[in-house]
Amino acid sequence: MANYIRFLLMQDREVPDNAKHFFAEVNELYLKVLLDPFYKVNTRISSTVFRQRISQLLKKYFPN
Repeated sequence: MANYIRFLLMQDREVPDNAKHFFAEVNELYLKVLLDPFYKVNTRISSTVFRQRISQLLKKYFPN
């Protein structure tokens, strides 16, 4: 079974060059979730750690 997911970045100004790096790290975090034996595929990610790390990445790459 194929799992297709898209990550979107919506903002009101030009996308900075570091967006590619942001999405690479988000993808890595997502893959870690998928590899977790307790995660059920195609369900909502309810991990607070996942949300915290995404927030940290947003602050790192988009500090405004």
